Amino acid sequence: MKINPKQLLAAVTALLPITQKRTTLDVMRTIHIEGFGNWLTLRAMNADEFAERVIDCEGDFPPVCVNAERLATYLQHESKAEVVIEPAEMAGRLNYRGGAKASIACIAADQFPASPNHKMESIGLNCEDLADAIESVEWVLALNTKEQLKSRPWVGAANVTTSEKSMRTMATNGHMLAVNSSASICGPCCFDIMREYIPTFCAGLRAEGSDLLLGESNIGVSFKGGRWIGRLLEEKFPIEGALQMMQCDFKKVGSMMPSDLMPHLEICNSFVTTGKGFIPIRIEFEAKGALIKFNAVDADSYEYPIDGKFTPGIWKANSQELLAAVRKLNPDLPFTIKADDVKHFLSDGIIEVILADSRVG
Repeated sequence: MKINPKQLLAAVTALLPITQKRTTLDVMRTIHIEGFGNWLTLRAMNADEFAERVIDCEGDFPPVCVNAERLATYLQHESKAEVVIEPAEMAGRLNYRGGAKASIACIAADQFPASPNHKMESIGLNCEDLADAIESVEWVLALNTKEQLKSRPWVGAANVTTSEKSMRTMATNGHMLAVNSSASICGPCCFDIMREYIPTFCAGLRAEGSDLLLGESNIGVSFKGGRWIGRLLEEKFPIEGALQMMQCDFKKVGSMMPSDLMPHLEICNSFVTTGKGFIPIRIEFEAKGALIKFNAVDADSYEYPIDGKFTPGIWKANSQELLAAVRKLNPDLPFTIKADDVKHFLSDGIIEVILADSRVG
């Protein structure tokens, strides 16, 4: 069977992350390949995910399971425009012929699990808009710790809620809430997508002919030349709690340029080496300016004044979380600071940073 190595490498690369999940079954580290009717179908599966890619080929090929990483290695160094794969005379191997020749060990195709047959419904919406909305809040999930994920699995997932004319995505690490709301014509749905799935899921959403699929316990996306299916999170995202946070009585404290905060937050985080992974930072707002303060782990103290007009108050924040939020802002535009208590900002108070069409709480 003759194949374009670039097309084959793209398909294998897309499936590779699924085969790299920890497993005791060798067959789960392989890709199931089968060629028939000038189409080569490649499948990968683990305990939570299933993915499939279909590419052009010339000729037929009996089903077999080949080690994904090994095949990818050969393809990455391929110099020819066409390669040939065929069954070897020795059972349990296939021959690879391109710029180099190789005999690759395989596993019998009947050891590969059957493709899932979940009952899933197509949800009509703009898939590219959905990918943008999910990625706009994903950054908060990177702030989660293993302890947080173990006790509250939903902090490792982004929630998507749509109605006929709107789309909202939310993500949190238990301290911060990122929200993106946008107008979009779409079917009603509500689901949580785990962070580990987001790169593959969003790539599928942006592919040609993409379509969102939703079932009782699974989520998926189909597109021209493939599909992906993953497990839905069993513990639901606390939507009501997130909405209550958004409905706090926020009052304007003042405006500030991202560049006013960024260098001081970076200096603060440069002192972080061990422990919690952050240093508490304190911002004292006064009528004619603000003062940024923090104490480093080696007892050094740091203060920096910022000019501006603010409602007096004191706010303490996690330096790492605040830096992540400020990095999402447009560096050339001032942002509005709002809080739920302008008289005194408590250490567990809420601050809201306004983005163009989304919010970081």
